[in-house]
Amino acid sequence: KSRVTGLKMDFNLNVTPDAEVQIIFDSKAGDIIRGQGNGNLHLEINTLGDFNLFGEYVIEQGDYLFTLQNIINKKFEVEKGGTIRWNGDPYEAILDMKAIYRLKTSLYDITLDSTYKSRVPVECVLSMKNSLMHPDMAFSINLPTADSKAQGIISNLPPDEINKQIISLLVMNRFVTPESMKGGIQAAESRSSSNAFGVNSSELLSNQLSHWLSQISKDFDVGVNYRPGDELSTDELEVALSTQILNDRVSINGNVGVGGQQHNASGQFMGDFEVEVKVNRSGKLRVKGFTKSNDNLIYDTSPYRQGLGLFYREDFDSFSGLMKRYWEAIFKRKKTTNEKK
Repeated sequence: KSRVTGLKMDFNLNVTPDAEVQIIFDSKAGDIIRGQGNGNLHLEINTLGDFNLFGEYVIEQGDYLFTLQNIINKKFEVEKGGTIRWNGDPYEAILDMKAIYRLKTSLYDITLDSTYKSRVPVECVLSMKNSLMHPDMAFSINLPTADSKAQGIISNLPPDEINKQIISLLVMNRFVTPESMKGGIQAAESRSSSNAFGVNSSELLSNQLSHWLSQISKDFDVGVNYRPGDELSTDELEVALSTQILNDRVSINGNVGVGGQQHNASGQFMGDFEVEVKVNRSGKLRVKGFTKSNDNLIYDTSPYRQGLGLFYREDFDSFSGLMKRYWEAIFKRKKTTNEKK
């Protein structure tokens, strides 16, 4: 603890996404939450050197490098809207956030149904709540494009089985068949651990290659992801690119990929593209357009889906205060127009 005497400081900070915030759990293992967001924070140091922190920080975007016994290292994406709240002691912050690790894998192992052999998006969701130093952590699994049968099987799994499936997804990039579902069937779905080693090795090399490519230019973030195939599906290669142009008024994110389909299927080219434009400088009014590959082809015949949206965001403490702000802005504009005439 630093010895500070006779010094008093008081800060009121309006934090914006321009600043990166880090919560370091273990710097050696890289167990760190990084993010950008918004918040109003009050920091104070009294003459005795006591440091207090008050306020709430709302995450706009971020990532969390999840580590387990220095064996598993997976980058989770922190979900927008997560909060960190302080009421004095900086170490007694209250967390309420979710982080998601996204992958594609077959649902065959969890359904034992041959119609689910194709790879589909799967989300490993990590919820972190309560104390910053000793958070309550819980895992869940989300299937964004799966039908009700597959989602029902996942939702009926007990917590211990969910944790087992999460470990399998993080380590081997696949589900494991629960003992209760195997019955007398031999593990026809059992695969050698060499495939798990190949998946993690390729992911390590992909991450390193992505890091090297991103060093070429500070204006572009380039990512490469390669996953070796197995007896159900072919190899998969994906390249992602994101950038911001025109003084960060336009954000472009896209990725293209090939492979990942069943061995007896024809080659499949996949691609997602997203553009977001800040109409005004504050970014409160935005236009967003996208085209994405359609993962749920069981019910939809189109391989792609497109969309266009208009967003407006306003922060306020009370609805009456918001109306007053609008009224004053309109009245000021009318007054300025009349003066010019």
